[in-house]
Order: sequence, then C-alpha cells, then structure tokens
Amino acid sequence: MPSLDSFKCQKTPQGRGKTYVYYSLPAAEKNGLKGISRLPYSMKVLLENMLRNEDDRTVKKAGHCRFSRSG
Repeated sequence: MPSLDSFKCQKTPQGRGKTYVYYSLPAAEKNGLKGISRLPYSMKVLLENMLRNEDDRTVKKAGHCRFSRSG
C-alpha cells in the first residue's frame, strides 16, 4: 500500500532505467513537520520509515509530529 504522503515529501528519482522512491526529510520539514533538522541521525532514519509507511491506521500524521518533537 502506498504512503499517504501527508507532508508532500515523496521523491521519485530515476536512474539506469529504474525509478526509486524515498521520502525527503528536508521537504517534510518545509511542508510542516517541524524539528527534523535537530534530530539525531538514528531518529531521522526511523522518521523516514514512518513517512514511508503512513497509512492512517498504524502510522498516522499526528504520530510524525509527536515523533519529531521528541528529539
């Protein structure tokens, strides 16, 4: 199931005939998810995983906001 991408941070670069998907933390911060730049690297990895798996059931937009403030 694709992510809801509430913070409009999904990026899809292409290379060597393939399309890749990742979730840009700087774009998420620019689009309303405050405090990401102050998080330790390990928490940024976890946050990117949360953005990737956002489905509004197990991972919700509000959870991202609480997580980014916890760092």
